[in-house]
Amino acid sequence: MNRNFLMGMFAATVLSGCSSSSNNFNAEDIDDVTGGIQMLRLISEQRSLANGNIVTTNYQYDETGNLIGSVSGNNIFTYNIEPDGRINSISGATDGVIAQAILLHFYDPVGGLRRIDNLASLDGISFIGVSFFEFYSFENDLATTLESRRIPFEDIILNGEVDDLSGELVAITEFEYENQRLVRELIDDNGDGVIDTESNYNYNANETLSSVVSTGASANQSVFIYEQGSCNLNWGNSTHGYFCVPANSL
Repeated sequence: MNRNFLMGMFAATVLSGCSSSSNNFNAEDIDDVTGGIQMLRLISEQRSLANGNIVTTNYQYDETGNLIGSVSGNNIFTYNIEPDGRINSISGATDGVIAQAILLHFYDPVGGLRRIDNLASLDGISFIGVSFFEFYSFENDLATTLESRRIPFEDIILNGEVDDLSGELVAITEFEYENQRLVRELIDDNGDGVIDTESNYNYNANETLSSVVSTGASANQSVFIYEQGSCNLNWGNSTHGYFCVPANSL
């Protein structure tokens, strides 16, 4: 998460979010008409890169608050979801050319999203096995680290399962919290044990995320826009609780 889950989707994709187990809501949050929890939900992120480029990602929700799509530059992503709002796959189109990524999601019963396996493709259609995956470690319901691992093509097991120690460690992120709110990521970009990038999260008074400032090897800065509406929290874990904030925190 890693916050770049859209940018590298076709190479290796990570979806992170917020888990209902790490958020508590009062009865005042319940909308009398829909029976749903009224939230402030993230709809746009604008990231300014060190080279001067700006990348904007817009998020889309259905009427019940499920995250169903996003647009980043000329890339359009569609999320296919289970009835409970968990994402089971993603499809995308770049410049009108449709591509398909098969992303297998696994969940921890307490913490939420635990792991995503990215299947290798021979021709964009035939998927043969896991080539890359990322998995979270938890302390209770808080994700504490995220490991990214790559499996060389010659080691891919046809339609086989892999364990958390398979392949080569290519990156690891440590998460720091204050009062269960994510405030910092320490990122080892190449798995050599040295922190290359530090990302600090800054919040508004109403608990929405105002900016993320990253320094080091991957320097950038992001700002965020929210709207009021229902927001299903089932698709991720504690690392991106800022996607959904109770509206009564205004």
